[in-house]
Amino acid sequence: MREWNRQAACVANTELDWFADRVPDEIVDVCNRCPVMGTCLMDALDGNPERELGIRAATTEQDRRDIRAGRREPWQIWDRQKQLHLI
Repeated sequence: MREWNRQAACVANTELDWFADRVPDEIVDVCNRCPVMGTCLMDALDGNPERELGIRAATTEQDRRDIRAGRREPWQIWDRQKQLHLI
């Protein structure tokens, strides 16, 4: 485990489905209060296949493929989730 992982909010939330096709509201809540959300996203985007699976920094595997391909920016994904979460 890398040092920043110890600070991640998800460590204490193992009961959630971190491998869902979409990001459930409960995970959005966990990620939004995580002190290392940005580090988590950068780690997930680094291209290491071992760290590409599952939900990371409130993004799905497809979200991250879109970010890498330049089709979306992280803030667009997080903005959409906040809008969906508030409705």
